[in-house]
Amino acid sequence: MQCPHCNWQNPKSYKDCFSCGKPLGVATDAVAANPFVAPGLSEPPAPMRKPVQRTESEVHYGAAEPDSLMRVFATLVDAALIIVSSALLPIFGMSALHVQGMSWSSDPLISTLVIVVSILLPFVITGWLNSLGGSIGKRLFGLRVVTTAGDNPGVLRATLREILKYASNLGVPFLFHFFNRAVFSDQYAHNVITDVYVVRRKAGPNNLRRYIDSHAARRKSVRVIAITAVSLVVLLVGGGLTISMVKSAIYDSNNPDAAAARDAVGEIVQVVKPVTGLAASHYARTGSFAADIDTLGVSPTLPSGISALQVDQRNGAITATIDSAVANGRIHGKHITWVPQFKTGKKSTELKRWQCGSPDIPKEELPSSCDADTKLLLPQ
Repeated sequence: MQCPHCNWQNPKSYKDCFSCGKPLGVATDAVAANPFVAPGLSEPPAPMRKPVQRTESEVHYGAAEPDSLMRVFATLVDAALIIVSSALLPIFGMSALHVQGMSWSSDPLISTLVIVVSILLPFVITGWLNSLGGSIGKRLFGLRVVTTAGDNPGVLRATLREILKYASNLGVPFLFHFFNRAVFSDQYAHNVITDVYVVRRKAGPNNLRRYIDSHAARRKSVRVIAITAVSLVVLLVGGGLTISMVKSAIYDSNNPDAAAARDAVGEIVQVVKPVTGLAASHYARTGSFAADIDTLGVSPTLPSGISALQVDQRNGAITATIDSAVANGRIHGKHITWVPQFKTGKKSTELKRWQCGSPDIPKEELPSSCDADTKLLLPQ
């Protein structure tokens, strides 16, 4: 179907011209009724013009609106990378401090700074990638982030977008997603606030401009709602984390012995990891728990800070008795227990991880990685 305005040849199913965007139906009917002078016009139509030359990317990849499923897949890839990095980097950072002889109890300010920087770094890297044309997830699924001018966003804007996106959706899981869809449709609050758009990577400039202009007016009307909603979620989550960290720092400063005991238990937990690995291998190989530590092949020389190490053959629990050299004897004779956790499938039962806790050490003196309620009797 030829457009009466610019003479572009369009498929019959098109209602609007692909080239100029003007409607085809009414004008085409008028021309069909009188090919020389359309009804209501005092002059004949303008002379035929040469069709506008379009680039290959505009012809084959004209649509700028992204596919919803591709956006989901891209977000899942980026989210997995960010979450894993945000979980591992603080561990590496605290390990580096430990090598330098520093700890949370002795240097709470530096430790807090290391943790905050380690958590934010993956968001900065993802934002930097988006400023260069797309994060890993978006590149994999043919998407990119652009400003209202159609350009790549700056690093600061792209980083802020990532922080707002994951802080709001992870801070209030599922609920904020449904709120996003109900209020902002496919634009989402973090995009509205930072004034960026997610589009197809190969969208032509004309369609890109048309897509951005079609959403600009509505964005202005909902921007205040987006800023308010995201700010509340960020304040709620950030405030909760800040209060928790401040309370922990105050407790440690008022109870240095308890903080030292927590650090010592954390070190013992790391030392015993090879033992739990041997126990898991023994169970996978034999289908049963070891009768004693010797069966696992543990060296007769026990790890530092442990005076005894036992295995309960009934449930596979490993219990370490702490010696007097740990934390100035504050937790001498007390115990740390590792309980195996299983995943039962249709054909087999697999040991997935170990749950760490203590039956007789106060929870305040246990690291977050070992504060589970094991509910086990001490070995006799």
